[in-house]
Amino acid sequence: MTQWGDLFSQRQLLMLATLSRLTREIARKYEKKDAIFAEAVQVCMAITLSRGTDLNNSLCRWKQDAECPVNLFGRQAIPMVWDFAETVITSGSSGSWPIMFQRTYDSILPFLEIRNSGNSILTTATKQTLPDDVASLLATDPPYYDAIPYSHLSDFFYVFLKRILYESCPGLFSSKLVEKTEEIVVDRAHSLSTSNKGIPDENEGKVSSSSKQAVFAPGATVLDRVHQCMLLFAAGRSDALKRFLVDEDHGKDAKLWKLAQSLSALYPTGSNEKRWVDGVLARKKGLGF
Repeated sequence: MTQWGDLFSQRQLLMLATLSRLTREIARKYEKKDAIFAEAVQVCMAITLSRGTDLNNSLCRWKQDAECPVNLFGRQAIPMVWDFAETVITSGSSGSWPIMFQRTYDSILPFLEIRNSGNSILTTATKQTLPDDVASLLATDPPYYDAIPYSHLSDFFYVFLKRILYESCPGLFSSKLVEKTEEIVVDRAHSLSTSNKGIPDENEGKVSSSSKQAVFAPGATVLDRVHQCMLLFAAGRSDALKRFLVDEDHGKDAKLWKLAQSLSALYPTGSNEKRWVDGVLARKKGLGF
């Protein structure tokens, strides 16, 4: 397999492309009456189709005990399989349109009770646009070095989502594929890629400058600054840690130390994260704070 289309049989591609077209047509049918409702219907059906791609591709295998196809993504990888099971999209079995739609409905239904609204934007975490100290905590899912190629795996779902939602959500689907240049992961060159992003320098044993700048970019929130302290401590850069806390005055922020104490209580005993944050806290008194 060397192209995205190789992940699907010709019949599956025809079926998914047809459903994509019909989903767009349904939204256009309703948008003159209620544009917001039409967009909501389109997004819900796009989610349904996106779920369907996981159960309608050439790498689905047969689950013998349940006698049904198994979805591709049992984990964050595209594995090699030895058998192939194909769903009949018009049936009532696993992977069919009625089953996928019902599961989407069941997933969305509990959220109808939520009355608060939120905002969703597409941006890089290293250059987030929120004002300083806007929240007490930012929850992140850090990259796993070279273990999980997030952006490449996301292309599997991105292509059909873009076909359906590019008009209603242009900001989310402006690029041909998922953006990969700013992702802080190691992406070694191979037969299908010439990337050398994030590969350690053989002479210095350090990550490439682009990844290093992203990791050690100035923090825009208290949590960012605590994490930067932890990274400097973990790297053994005592002088850099002192400059950051003393010379750049970040150590004068009481919220930084308070959050570090909270993280210390939160991290499991024996974990690297706890060792790093405790190491930062141990230097508080010695640095005059």
